[in-house]
Amino acid sequence: FRPSVTVGTGSEKMRVTRAKFQQHGDSYQAEKKRAKQTSNAKRKVARLAALQAVGWDEAGENGRITGGRKGLCIIVLKHMFTLEELRTSQNEDDLLSELEQEVRKECAQWGTVEKMTVFSKNPAGVLVVKFVQPNAASTAIKEFHGRVRKGRRIEATFWDGVTDFTIRDEEAEKEETEKRHEEFGDWLETQELPEELRLQVEAE
Repeated sequence: FRPSVTVGTGSEKMRVTRAKFQQHGDSYQAEKKRAKQTSNAKRKVARLAALQAVGWDEAGENGRITGGRKGLCIIVLKHMFTLEELRTSQNEDDLLSELEQEVRKECAQWGTVEKMTVFSKNPAGVLVVKFVQPNAASTAIKEFHGRVRKGRRIEATFWDGVTDFTIRDEEAEKEETEKRHEEFGDWLETQELPEELRLQVEAE
């Protein structure tokens, strides 16, 4: 809508201005809430990891810790590669494929690998492995954690269940959102209103 306009006649006038589109809510509070959720999730994972380290039920391979709790099967490996290493490689896909094959072959010694994901845009060099058996995940952490690979010390932990290692282009997403809002605002200005709602320019 155009700025400084009114609807109606006489003493009953409603001021109408161009719509402004913006995100609502307190981003600080939202970030604080996410941090709290992550902290709570990490504490729960730490407790489960401690239980997983000391005992299993009689079956041992059915994914349950002593007491019936489900075991942890997903591990996070950090510093497996660097962005510079990928950037300067002749073929980034081949390098990542070789890394996956290397890790998968070693992990297969301890159990069945259900899924493996390389977060190639993450500066921490993250690779996530999901095992079928929790005891295989525990063994993998013991074997990988602290190991030096290409001069970098690997950090191996259980996934906390909430951390997303995907790196997004936030600036590009913001620009795209603003563009959609502007296009919607422009579209609104082209719409014909019923006769009784026609806008009258307010005298300055």
